[in-house]
Amino acid sequence: MKAMKAMKAMKAMKAKSTSMSAGGLFAAISSKTGQKPKDVKAVFTSLQGIATSEVTKNGKFAIPQVVMLKLKHKPARPAGRRLYWRPPFQF
Repeated sequence: MKAMKAMKAMKAMKAKSTSMSAGGLFAAISSKTGQKPKDVKAVFTSLQGIATSEVTKNGKFAIPQVVMLKLKHKPARPAGRRLYWRPPFQF
């Protein structure tokens, strides 16, 4: 009996909810604003172009109280360094 309850709880935790698709987002925004979905899609397309240009130029782009994109430069790991039972060496 306890095992069945535990299995049901685990299945509930594994159940993933799906996120809203792009078309669903455009439809939801268009219904709230009264615009056509095609116009909403055009606004998002232009916003995407502006965001990519700003991130490449400044390294940061923000829509206040919604999202902020920051460009991070993470250095690469050194190639071929392995730590075995002997001192480290390059391949």
